[in-house]
Amino acid sequence: MSPLSVLVVEDNGATRRVLRDALASTGLIVLEARDGTSALDLFESHAVNLVLVDLLLPDMDGFELAKRLRAMPNGNGIPIVAVSGLLSPADEHRLAEAGFTDLLLKPIAPSTLLPAVDSFLSLSHARPQAAGEGRRVLVVDDDQIQLRLGSLRLSALGYEVTTASDGRAALELARQSPPDAIVSDVLMPELDGFGLCVEVRRDPALADVPVVLVSSHYLDESDRALGLRAGANAYVARTPTLDAAVEALHEALTAQAPRSAPAAEGIAEEHAGRVVRQLEKQVALNSRLAHRAALQATELALLGAMSTALTRDLDIRESLDEVLAACLDAGGISRGAMLLREPGGELVVHAYGGFAPNGGAALADFFGHPQLLSEALDSGQLLKIPGPQLPSDVAREILARANALSLLIAPIVSADEPLGALLFISSSRDLTQTDRCAFARTVAGQVGQAIALARAFGRVAASEERFRSLVAAMEEVVFEVDHDGVVVDVHGVRLEREGLDPGQYRGRHLLAALSPAARAAHEPALARALAGETVVFDWSTDRVKSGLLHFQTSLSPRRGPSGDVVSVVGVARDVTDLRRAQAAASASERMATLGMLAAGVAHELNNPLTSVISNVDYARRELARIRRATPPQEPEDLPLFLAMLGTEVGEPLADAEAAAERVRTIVRDMRVFSRADEEATVPVDVRRAVESSLRLAWNEIRHRARLVKQYEAVPPVEATEGRLGQVILNILVNAAQALPEGHAEHNEISVRTRLLGDDAVAIDVIDTGPGIPPATLERIFDPFFTTKPSGVGTGLGLVICQRIVTTFGGRILVDSEVGRGTTFTIVLPIAEEERAAPAAAASKAPAPAPAPRRGRILCIDDEPTISMTLKRLLQGEHDVTTCSGGEEALALIAAGERYDVVLC
Repeated sequence: MSPLSVLVVEDNGATRRVLRDALASTGLIVLEARDGTSALDLFESHAVNLVLVDLLLPDMDGFELAKRLRAMPNGNGIPIVAVSGLLSPADEHRLAEAGFTDLLLKPIAPSTLLPAVDSFLSLSHARPQAAGEGRRVLVVDDDQIQLRLGSLRLSALGYEVTTASDGRAALELARQSPPDAIVSDVLMPELDGFGLCVEVRRDPALADVPVVLVSSHYLDESDRALGLRAGANAYVARTPTLDAAVEALHEALTAQAPRSAPAAEGIAEEHAGRVVRQLEKQVALNSRLAHRAALQATELALLGAMSTALTRDLDIRESLDEVLAACLDAGGISRGAMLLREPGGELVVHAYGGFAPNGGAALADFFGHPQLLSEALDSGQLLKIPGPQLPSDVAREILARANALSLLIAPIVSADEPLGALLFISSSRDLTQTDRCAFARTVAGQVGQAIALARAFGRVAASEERFRSLVAAMEEVVFEVDHDGVVVDVHGVRLEREGLDPGQYRGRHLLAALSPAARAAHEPALARALAGETVVFDWSTDRVKSGLLHFQTSLSPRRGPSGDVVSVVGVARDVTDLRRAQAAASASERMATLGMLAAGVAHELNNPLTSVISNVDYARRELARIRRATPPQEPEDLPLFLAMLGTEVGEPLADAEAAAERVRTIVRDMRVFSRADEEATVPVDVRRAVESSLRLAWNEIRHRARLVKQYEAVPPVEATEGRLGQVILNILVNAAQALPEGHAEHNEISVRTRLLGDDAVAIDVIDTGPGIPPATLERIFDPFFTTKPSGVGTGLGLVICQRIVTTFGGRILVDSEVGRGTTFTIVLPIAEEERAAPAAAASKAPAPAPAPRRGRILCIDDEPTISMTLKRLLQGEHDVTTCSGGEEALALIAAGERYDVVLC
């Protein structure tokens, strides 16, 4: 047989999951709907055997849904059960009108739900039998739910069913149109089932109609005998599926044995006696229910008292006296105590009632058996005295010492941690009854949860206080903004030091609370963080008193249970000193590199300087010789003389000029390298930066490896020339020093530039050295890590290189294989197009512009040779005055001299 399906209509997700899991555990197919519209769609598209409906739905109430389900094809034969909390009498009446089969009250435990569902499914899965075909049955019950349930059950078996809500109405209907059979409840107002049966048998037109009496209350054999004497064909107990009533009805209709009219003698008296007996039972039952209700009310009151204590931020132990007193009063218990386990493991009495003032001592000793308290607490099980858990002689001794009839020890436990015990003692009542044991367990459980919750609140409060203290003492400014960007909270000792009140920021939009410089940096970052991205960014501001300050802010999204960003937590810290320290470290590393290269650079300078000095000396001597020679007498000899003069003097001077240009290039490279502290990035010519670094590193490279250059045409990158040169030079020197000196023909260092995608340029430095072991490769960017001998290098070179490249928006990649070599790749973003164009134009040497007029130039330099050189160069087109210092220049100007240009 295929599994049966249940449609659960419930808008509360937690309740829906509980119902689904319980039903699915029995193999049922569970269809879920969170509103009425979805339920109607599922009912139409699936074969449904049972519908469980919450009465409060988002789009329509459960009453309307039940009516619409009943109106659908197949809707009449399906049980529809309301699942709701307490209902008003008016709503209870509406249940039957709407077509509900029954009502299940929330909260509903699986142990209650599953048997009820089984009974409802038996209704929907029943098949008509021959006994029901063409038969009309009158169903009588004052309980509208039971009336509807009986009607559905018999209709499913093929009977034509009419209904009545009491005996009088049923009798009138039967007389108007005699049914084939009557199925009636016994306990009803006006005319009960016994009376209805008597009246039916006395009516000649109805005397032969079979009557089946059904009861949930009149269940004694005397009740059954009275029903049969009153003329009933059968007297059965009510069951959830009405199986007994259906079987009795089938037998009564099949037997066709009419009942004779009941004898009047004794019926009325016996009837009255059974009614009185039933009323006595109901009174006793109501008394028990009232007692249980009182216990439950006490449990609720205890919860309220403990909740109040927690909300007032009180120690829950301060409320234990009130809690215990309420327990004893509601339970009708004469004495009781509450013991809690201290951190050292000792059980201490914290509250007791009904004892003499010094009764706490007897409780601690537990009437000569102190170990029983600990054993009960460690076991986690309720201890009943008397009961099967203790030998009878021990139980009698304890009860005698306690002057008690019965006693309960209920362990107070939370999350399997024993916290204490609840002790109830009575001198006149049996506390071991089921409901009193359940009461003790429930109260102990609630107290345990309250104590655990209070402790958790205490830990949270202490943790929050520690957190606030830590945050308040931090130099960093910590703040939180909500999903709209409004500041929720802000802390930081820096605010107090600067005389700023954190309260002035709360409730304001973050961007509105910032200076223009800070706002420009935070606005795009805040938008990204609110979109779910963690953002870290640097920004600077120039203050009159403090000067230029550098800050770093991190923004981290905080997500709610649904995964949506509910706020952003920010941490802003002053990194001015850090940036200065980094700049100093960078400068130190740069100077260390220059110091290491000093010998090579000196060599590179000495060679061209030697050429300059030698060629100038040669030219000077040649000019002196030519002056001593006799100039040509004939004009036709003059060209030959000038040609000789150009050969003898011009060529050495040209060589000297070329050598001087080489010196100038090296000096320029060193000057660019020495001012690498410039902050602002500009478009930088990659090839020029690489060539400059190669010239400075050449003396390290040429004795160790061949140099191979492969330059692709690449656009400028966003960087600073000096810092980029520092990075390239550091990597080149590392590559060279990885190779042994003196074997240049066997080793190679390649430098390559190339485009990487559409938005980046890559600079590769490749060596054929020994490679880097994997363990070392993982640490090469760690501060102060070096593989060089002690005293050689700082271990900061690559760290600084990585930081520099990162500030440009780039990255450094490393690939190495032991025995094959290493490749360092510097990846940098291409400069913005509108900035790259001027940079490209600037790289071209400007054409000298002719002076529009003869000007007056003042040249100031303390180096006489420089002054005289400038004067010789300019005096052909301008009037040049030289002086050796600023004071002399100011004196000339004070004397009335005026100049068009000042060179200093």
